[in-house]
Amino acid sequence: MPRPFGDKLLLELDRSTSTNMGLKLARLCIEAKIPAAYTAVALEASKTTVHKWFRGMGVRESRSKAVKAFIEMLERDLADGTLPAKSLKDAKFYIAAAIGTEF
Repeated sequence: MPRPFGDKLLLELDRSTSTNMGLKLARLCIEAKIPAAYTAVALEASKTTVHKWFRGMGVRESRSKAVKAFIEMLERDLADGTLPAKSLKDAKFYIAAAIGTEF
């Protein structure tokens, strides 16, 4: 079961003014209520990697295209009301639909 976003991460994101791609991804995932574990599945990355991105570590060039596309998808779906997810089940369904398979 995915863990909720921790208070320490939320405070770090609130205090940071950085436009780092990983931090932008973290802010959007929190707003969309998409857990880091589900984000990892969608981006075919490890949970550890996603957590590092959420803490400000740079996104490698080889992953940046996928991360940018995921960010755009979250922004679009937040704007049109598809997100935020109402539950973990809805978040999992959203990611499964986005990647085209269940996990």
